[in-house]
Amino acid sequence: MSLRARDVAIAVRTLARSPGFTLAAIGTLALGIGVVTALFALVHGVLLAPLPYPQPERLVRVQPAAGPGGTDPAAFSLPDFRDWAARGRTLSSLALYTDLPGDLVLSARRPEEVETAYVAGAFFQTLGVEPQLGSWPEAADPPRDPHRLVLSDALWRRSFGAREGIVGSTVDVEGVAWEVIAVMPPGFDFPSAETEAWAPLASIPASSIPLHVRGVRFLEAVGRLAPGETTATARGELSSIAGALAGTYPDSNEGLVGAAVTPLRESLVGSSRKPLLVLQAGVVLVLLIACANVATLLLVRGGARRREMAIRVALGAGARRLGSQVLLETALLAAAAGALAVPVARVVVALVVAGRPELPRLDAVRLDTPVLLFTTALTLGVALLCGCLPAWRAVRARSGLALRRGGAGAGPAVGRGALVLQTAMAAVLLVAAGLLARSLGRLAAEDPGFRPAGLLSVRLGLSDERYPERPQYLEAWRRILEELGAVPGVTAAGFVRDLPLVGRPESVDWELPGGESRAPGEARRIQVSPGGLRTLGVPLERGRDVEWTDLPGGPPVAVVNETLAREAFGGSDPVGRRFSIGGDVVEVVGVAADVRHGGLDEKPLPVAYLPQLQNPRRSGAFLLRTEGDPAALVPAVRDALARVDPAQAISEVATGEQIVGRELARPRWLAALVGTTSLVGILLTLVGAYGVTAQEVRRSLPDLAVRVALGAGRARVGARVLAGAAAAAGVGLLLGLALAAWLGSVLGSLVFGVRPLDPPSYGLAALAVLAVVAAASVGPLRRALRVDPARILQEESGP
Repeated sequence: MSLRARDVAIAVRTLARSPGFTLAAIGTLALGIGVVTALFALVHGVLLAPLPYPQPERLVRVQPAAGPGGTDPAAFSLPDFRDWAARGRTLSSLALYTDLPGDLVLSARRPEEVETAYVAGAFFQTLGVEPQLGSWPEAADPPRDPHRLVLSDALWRRSFGAREGIVGSTVDVEGVAWEVIAVMPPGFDFPSAETEAWAPLASIPASSIPLHVRGVRFLEAVGRLAPGETTATARGELSSIAGALAGTYPDSNEGLVGAAVTPLRESLVGSSRKPLLVLQAGVVLVLLIACANVATLLLVRGGARRREMAIRVALGAGARRLGSQVLLETALLAAAAGALAVPVARVVVALVVAGRPELPRLDAVRLDTPVLLFTTALTLGVALLCGCLPAWRAVRARSGLALRRGGAGAGPAVGRGALVLQTAMAAVLLVAAGLLARSLGRLAAEDPGFRPAGLLSVRLGLSDERYPERPQYLEAWRRILEELGAVPGVTAAGFVRDLPLVGRPESVDWELPGGESRAPGEARRIQVSPGGLRTLGVPLERGRDVEWTDLPGGPPVAVVNETLAREAFGGSDPVGRRFSIGGDVVEVVGVAADVRHGGLDEKPLPVAYLPQLQNPRRSGAFLLRTEGDPAALVPAVRDALARVDPAQAISEVATGEQIVGRELARPRWLAALVGTTSLVGILLTLVGAYGVTAQEVRRSLPDLAVRVALGAGRARVGARVLAGAAAAAGVGLLLGLALAAWLGSVLGSLVFGVRPLDPPSYGLAALAVLAVVAAASVGPLRRALRVDPARILQEESGP
């Protein structure tokens, strides 16, 4: 057996002789390495892994913007896009996409509403992903026949049985035959993970959206930088184009004199970066606590082995050999922990993803080669971090005192230093968990402005093909309201174009008639039915609601919310006043309470509610107010819709609680993960504090025995023994709270309604750390109080 193999065998036998220590060290490190690996897999998949496109670093999101710096991005209109594409040279290709006006309804096995992106320009060529079946549509815009469809792999398999001959065949889309021209490969889902079909922008009827109007802005753009170009050069060129268009078309392009050019990766994951990095930092703190625990265990064990080391020195073993042997044992512990960390990480990743966080690119989160390489490097780092100090102490082993007395242990300074680190890291984690938990509580307590309980929302769109004229789709709309209102258990039914907390409603300008002093502003325009606000549970503060007498051709009216009433009319009563909203002059007939359309953490937006009959929209949410559980009525609701139109598909059915719950999903997920991380950290701190206090008692037993023999009180002596550990915990707590305060600005952007220096969060964290250290001291303190002075002094004196 070679020298190296023999050293390994000795290390394995040595660890096997102490199974309790070995299992504790491996388990502690496996938990720490596994959690860090899982969070790194999440960070890598969402933030670091390359986008699944050729040369993804050249893909950019492009937007017109107010100001040359691109600080206030806007959407494209089709005429603007064509001018940008024709004049620009810094982009090799540029493409448009949007999810408006709504999803297509395919009739394959059954009517199914499919998440659809409408695209124009060189969309597929810009992204550079080859279809698995068929070929890219031409880049020409508009195509000869707009009724063409590209399917996702998932849709092709689910609805068409993965039929090979699908390309060239036709599918029924709302009564019209559309040709399938391609099937994209698995994993292609731009612009969103839910997208399952792509249609030409030219397929949108002019009656739905007038694409030819330069002021109609709702389109997004993705571009590919030409070779040698950068985002800065593209921004400069496109800003000059935008400025020229603003001068040529002042009515539609006023102020849009700049361009926002953002790397596509940054555009997709920007809002997710900070929460993920905060989580990653938190689990690194847990790993540091775990490493401190294991290092302390190794030092305590090294103290118990000082006699062994001294004998080996006396027999001629070199210092380097002793140190390498300790490092080898630590490396074996770390290697075993690293191997166990992989299944731990798989479980953690599965649990994290199962929490359905609102994060992009979750399909890219996996334990792939880069993540496993990270785990390997992390394992090596942990081995060095845990093993260097014990190895250094082994190198300094001497034979004299150790042979006579068996060694004094690891020394108080090392254990106390580890306890300082552990309590400091635990305090930081607990403060973060407290801030996020209190923020979640504040957010959940916010009034959304409507009554979620007993509310059922049915979102759908009425077909352009089956109901091409306004009277036809308004009649279908009326019948749907009547059928839903007649469902047993429904107490009220209504319609609202845009649900609160679900996206942002249409933004339009408002202004007062000439001669009035208040400056124009911006508001959200939402179409509602008679009784729609009442069904939603929005109180009417003044005036009247929208009524069935508000017909086309009649006096245009609006109900405004309190925010718009305050902005437009100040302190005066707006009922009966007239103002212009989106170019239409309307009379205010009522004032409704504010609703949180933008989000629970945002101030209410100014909103004007217009009668659906006077401003009809094909898609929106039909609302039901129910007596019991609204989810129980879903089958009856589907039957009611089938009676109106058997081919009608539903976009989504959701209860009011589910709508609010989605708004709380990400903060709840983040608070749960940080809370779990802090719990793991505090449990590891409990174990570490127990080890340090037990070491303090063991080291001080001779002194304790002498003091007790001389008549000192046991409780007083025991408190004196534990004073060092208590002081170390106090120092660590103060350092941790100071570090948490220093990092407060990072957490400040992730919390709502809570200051970064929140006294309850800091106070609870301090109490938790002190309670854990106190609980860890109970066992060692009881041992100190039960000491037998005669036996200890006899053992200390030796034979």
